[in-house]
Amino acid sequence: MRLAVCDDSIAERTLIVSVIEDFFSKVDTTCLPFSSGEELVEYISKTNDSIDAIFLDIEMGQMDGMTAAHEVRKALPNVPIIFITSHKELAPDGYEVQAFRFVCKPIDRNKLISALSSLKTHLLSKVSIVVRHNGEDVIIPLDSILWIESDNNDVRIICENKTITTRMRLRDAWNELSDISTGRFAYSHRCSIVNLSHVKSLSSSQVKLDNGASLMLSRGCEKDLKNQLFEYVRHFAH
Repeated sequence: MRLAVCDDSIAERTLIVSVIEDFFSKVDTTCLPFSSGEELVEYISKTNDSIDAIFLDIEMGQMDGMTAAHEVRKALPNVPIIFITSHKELAPDGYEVQAFRFVCKPIDRNKLISALSSLKTHLLSKVSIVVRHNGEDVIIPLDSILWIESDNNDVRIICENKTITTRMRLRDAWNELSDISTGRFAYSHRCSIVNLSHVKSLSSSQVKLDNGASLMLSRGCEKDLKNQLFEYVRHFAH
């Protein structure tokens, strides 16, 4: 994950980067610091490097944050922009550039963490995997996956509105999911992996999902799943 932080105050920029790095400590994250809107826009215009989100101060020098955001939108029309501002009255202007969130100055750490939680949920909802099914490559958004279960040398991917079978070992599916969505999936049994975002409740032997389905919860997976669910709720469920 690559996040740009643009603020002409080194103290504010350092604080934002510090909170981001703490929040995403379990995710491979790079913060790209910029001290001006001009610097940010120039970087975006001259590089093909991906940026997953931008934290952008509105009140800066010659190029303010709103102007920079309009320029950013030309190259990155869908990137989430979180504005940092000491003037709440500027919020309506942010909707012209599809602002994702606003965080007011002086920066409150808890409010910044709340924005990061929303951002992480948003970014995860855009992530998909591609699997081979009936001779075709099928794109499956992670949001739609309820659980995955092994079936000999195949896995069944049970989604909200369909089930897809593909030639893959469950361990390989787990490795792929772990690479792109740290903390979102957990083993409920040695033969099944559940999407924590769809877990409604747990008992000592079952995982109940929000679509009414129930999965077996093995004794060997119970402790780890409960711990992972707690971490998921703490960091993602907002």
